[in-house]
Amino acid sequence: MNIQLPQFSEEIVDRVLEKCEFLIEYKYWDTISETELHSWIENFETKEDRYLAAIILDSIIFRNKKSISTFGANIFQIIIPQFLSELKIYEIDSIESWEKSLRSPECRNLPIRFSAIENVDRYPAKSSSSIFRDLTDYFNKQIGIICTELATLPEHIKCVVFFDDILGTGSQFETFVKKYQLDKSHLNFLYIPLAAIRESVERINTMYSNIKVYPVEFIDPSCSFFSGSSPLMNFNEKEHSAEFLSVYTNICKKNNIKLKNSKGRGDNALTYIFHHSTPNNNLALLWYEDENWTYLFKR
Repeated sequence: MNIQLPQFSEEIVDRVLEKCEFLIEYKYWDTISETELHSWIENFETKEDRYLAAIILDSIIFRNKKSISTFGANIFQIIIPQFLSELKIYEIDSIESWEKSLRSPECRNLPIRFSAIENVDRYPAKSSSSIFRDLTDYFNKQIGIICTELATLPEHIKCVVFFDDILGTGSQFETFVKKYQLDKSHLNFLYIPLAAIRESVERINTMYSNIKVYPVEFIDPSCSFFSGSSPLMNFNEKEHSAEFLSVYTNICKKNNIKLKNSKGRGDNALTYIFHHSTPNNNLALLWYEDENWTYLFKR
């Protein structure tokens, strides 16, 4: 499909690439190199394809390792203390004493445990486990558990907190709840994805009496790539998201991208990346890899 691109479109592509190179050089994008960036760009052949690639790059929300640490402060200083207080599980005198107790050898006396969401195939999800490891700076590993221990926790445990990278459609979490019958447990569960689609959070929070979802940040509809919110899609006095969806679909077809949904799980079409993983709600062209396609970010 031919789109009448904006004037100086090639210069726009170059400026976006230059910006990405700076993000890599200054280690904000801390998991890829300039070589990997340019190898990915080489996947795109025509002017329209390369302009689409530039829009994708310009739309990326990247959460590096330092960002995860900042999220951790929000989780342990605000979200968890508020939750425990609201349910009268544990009252925190001060953030300083609370953080000290989480790291102390006596931490096992606290009525809380931490875990990572498992995949439905029984193994810990790679992304959730990575988040768990990133957050262990905030608590003693003695109060970390695996999901098979849920049924044998001591009586003084009242709450289990699950960490995850992203809550998309929510279907995987619902399968996890069903597998471990969390909704039938006497325990309270706090599910903390670092990011979540607001609609899914609201739906899940009405489904269970003993499970609550508190994400660190929300992903709104405007974050979906083809929502038309990108300024680079708005030119010549028109918004071109439908045309670029056709370009995207054509790139997937001609490169034989072997996926059921190339726009990501649930058609979320995100460009939201963590330093350790790329959620499958993201555009496939960011993370897909085979003999025809070089990925930018690891799945």
